[in-house]
Amino acid sequence: MRRFFIAASVFFIGSGVLMADVYSLLPGKSSSGSGVTPQKLFTALGPTNVLKESVQINGMNMKMDVGMINDTIAGAVATLKKIFPKATCYTGPNEVRVDIDDGKYTCRILLFKTGKSSPLIQFAMRVPKNLPKKFDWPDELPITSDAVPIRYVRYPERKSCYGLFTTSKNLNEAFSEISSALLSSGWTVAPGNEVGSNSSGMFINAKKNRIMMVNFGKGQGSVYVRPLDGK
Repeated sequence: MRRFFIAASVFFIGSGVLMADVYSLLPGKSSSGSGVTPQKLFTALGPTNVLKESVQINGMNMKMDVGMINDTIAGAVATLKKIFPKATCYTGPNEVRVDIDDGKYTCRILLFKTGKSSPLIQFAMRVPKNLPKKFDWPDELPITSDAVPIRYVRYPERKSCYGLFTTSKNLNEAFSEISSALLSSGWTVAPGNEVGSNSSGMFINAKKNRIMMVNFGKGQGSVYVRPLDGK
């Protein structure tokens, strides 16, 4: 299950190269559903092996439900639309996101297909529509000198953290600033990744047992860090 958490932690929170793999349990467009409790939504497809993961978003502590669904993407979507006709669904080739309005919160689930014969993985959260805009940026995440933080998501049990911010610097300049800071503080470029006139890259800090992915695009920067060995 560990690789699913790694993918999910990136998927939940942004856009661009890193986030293209999986996206997103954070607030966005909400639907107009009514009379739906989080528990009813999260258990509608009968997930098994359910566990709860601690998540911290912009300083707010939350819980994420994770489970397995024995169904296809198409079958799961059909079931959810039948049970929750007012839900809003965002579908992709290997995933679907479902949003239901819950007052000041959005009940949101992500179904992610990991293989042809594998079950669906369900990630579910009840997220406030208005997250704190003022918060302390995580010390473990680098950020450009002109950056305006948007959000961060920390998974304490996985020792991983993701951050998203805006920058007025061009892509190459912003990436160069971050990569230079990392290289001067003990990080090295991951094998197969060349640092030059780029806007994204992967770095390793063997001493700290950490791997970091950095990406810039459309005036935004994102950083994701996790244990190098996945533990």
